[in-house]
Amino acid sequence: MNIDPNKVDGAPGAPLRQQKSKKGRNITIASICVLLIGACAWGVLAPKDRGGWMRGLWTETAGLDDSKWHAVKRGPLTISLRRSGTIHHRNKVIINSKLEGSSTVIWLIDEGSQVKAGDLLLEMDPTSFVQKKEAQDIVVIRSEALLVSETENLVVAKNAAQTEIDDAKLQIMLAELALKKYLGKDLKDYSKPNQDPTADDEGEYAQLFQEAEAAISIAVEQRTRAEDRVKASETLAEAGYLTGTELKADKLALKQAEISVSTAKSKLLVLKKYTYVSKSAELRNALLKAQRALKPVERKAAASIRQAEADVTATASEHKRHLALQQKYADQIKECKVYAPVDGQVVYATTTSHRHRERSEELKKGASVRERQELFHMPNADHRMMAVVKIPQACEPMLTDPRDASLLRLPANVTIAGAKNRDFPATLAEIDPLPYHEWIQAIKVFNAEVHLDEVSPDLRPGYNCKVEIIVAQYDNVVSVPIQSVQLVGGKPTVYVKTRGGPKPRVVDMGMDNNRFVHIKSGLEAGEYVLLAPPFDETAAESSSNDTKTRRPRRPATRPATRPAGGGRTRTSTSGSSRGSGGGRRRR
Repeated sequence: MNIDPNKVDGAPGAPLRQQKSKKGRNITIASICVLLIGACAWGVLAPKDRGGWMRGLWTETAGLDDSKWHAVKRGPLTISLRRSGTIHHRNKVIINSKLEGSSTVIWLIDEGSQVKAGDLLLEMDPTSFVQKKEAQDIVVIRSEALLVSETENLVVAKNAAQTEIDDAKLQIMLAELALKKYLGKDLKDYSKPNQDPTADDEGEYAQLFQEAEAAISIAVEQRTRAEDRVKASETLAEAGYLTGTELKADKLALKQAEISVSTAKSKLLVLKKYTYVSKSAELRNALLKAQRALKPVERKAAASIRQAEADVTATASEHKRHLALQQKYADQIKECKVYAPVDGQVVYATTTSHRHRERSEELKKGASVRERQELFHMPNADHRMMAVVKIPQACEPMLTDPRDASLLRLPANVTIAGAKNRDFPATLAEIDPLPYHEWIQAIKVFNAEVHLDEVSPDLRPGYNCKVEIIVAQYDNVVSVPIQSVQLVGGKPTVYVKTRGGPKPRVVDMGMDNNRFVHIKSGLEAGEYVLLAPPFDETAAESSSNDTKTRRPRRPATRPATRPAGGGRTRTSTSGSSRGSGGGRRRR
């Protein structure tokens, strides 16, 4: 049986060589298909920066303009604060005007002149102060005369007061003597029963009492004699030796003696019951009145002396004030001439002053100078310079330590056009404790000093400069343009490019430099974010429902431009919280 070598198993077909070729083609086609499918899958699933080439195809089908998207990348990021400033001498002697009010310059030294200590720098018109001093001289003369008069009045008042006090004390002494004269030095009280004066007692009352008793004794004795005489006369009359007339005369003498005894007893009784009581009471009351009158006299005298002393003190104080004012005008006349306190170069303060409150006109002959105005700046010989910049209130938290609000010692670069566009290394040194209102920019700003680390002959005070304060430096971080981030529901959100269009995504945001913001998490390199985020009506509606208030829909706000990095977060709503204590913060 003959077998055809071109047939296999009796089935008709191509030759064996043709079958092998067909099988190889099938394997090749299958391999190509597998590779194509794998490539397509990888292009769809893999990130674009790692070979996901299909992502660009289907994202482009979303119908969005690629110029509106930003490719997220990793790289270095510098967080800095760029401000314009002015160069000034760091150490200098500031000469201020010490004249009150406003004065006119009549002579002025040329700016830039080299002077020595004691040289005349400026002279102001002293006419008004000379006139004031002349008028004050007259006031001082009158005040001095008044002071002498009040001093003499004080001496007179003291003498008059002492005289009144002495008179009052004399009245007390006289009243005491009158009482002792009447009652005796022991001032016995004879109003009590069985307290009659004795022969040993002193005083007018005791004397009057003894005289009254003696008068009674004499009257009794005379009565006894009259009685005896009447008895003898009666006997003689009965014997016929006396006439009736003589007997009657003797009886009349007896009656007179009896009346004398009664009168003497009545006088003693009146002396004891009435005269003694009234006289002693009168004398005691006179003493009490004299004693009571002493204190008012002393008070009146003390008041008169105090009034005179107060007049002297007030007049002396007024005189002292007039003298001080006279000396003040004399000093003001001297201050009309301003002399150099040290050797150095003269620089007008109106040329280089960085104080925001300085609104003075240019310093020149005929210009008006106000009180405490800065006139000259005389730099020290070390020629160290600093840049003075204005820090917005929203940027101030970037420069302070969040723990104690102290100023951070941050490095800086100062670029000066007048010094061949050189960059000078510098350090943030001081910042004012309180902001002031910048009228040009209509914001609150702080004055800050950035000290240059090196001395250069190319530097001049008054040069304009650009200052870059380095807040933070990152080597490899994710950053996006700051306009790509907005607050949605109070959270920082970016819109990421997806197949279905831009989708919001919440990110963790760090610090920014007014151009790019550091994204800590939420984005990867190779993704795209929308440069101009759309208005999120859903978020706005949700926020409105949560607050239970009826408010018009509004676009989400932009993120704060000053969040702090390094583990702390600050926004512009935190304000310019400062540490306690006065003075400028420095490091």
